[in-house]
Amino acid sequence: MPGTFRRASSGFLARAVLAIAVTAVGACGGGSRTPTSPEGPPTSADVRVVASDRLGWTQSAPDQGELASYEYAAYVDGQRTPLRGASCKAATDTTADCSAPLPTLNVGRHVLELVAATRSGSLVLESPRAPPLAVVLGAADTAEAGR
Repeated sequence: MPGTFRRASSGFLARAVLAIAVTAVGACGGGSRTPTSPEGPPTSADVRVVASDRLGWTQSAPDQGELASYEYAAYVDGQRTPLRGASCKAATDTTADCSAPLPTLNVGRHVLELVAATRSGSLVLESPRAPPLAVVLGAADTAEAGR
């Protein structure tokens, strides 16, 4: 199933749009499912963000049980950062609308790439990175969220 895209609503990157769909299809050895490469349009323009913004995406999986097992992370300038506080609300039997607080960022330009992951015993099965999203956090924007 191809990824679906939606405009970020109020509270989700309030001043910008993040259109990244993370799909989860495919299998890996032992019957464990590995999320596939997140899909989304390449982003050429920088998006201005504030520290209190949230990332929003639509997550697909074979069923809601599988969706509930996923963990999410963002690669910030190439460094993996778990997306703490990620939550998803079922939209259909196989999709959910998800959001997470923006990872802690220093002032300046950053490249974010989302991934979905699931665990199989001690093994973490992680999808390839989503297309990059370039964001810019200004000095005045950090004070808004108390960071």
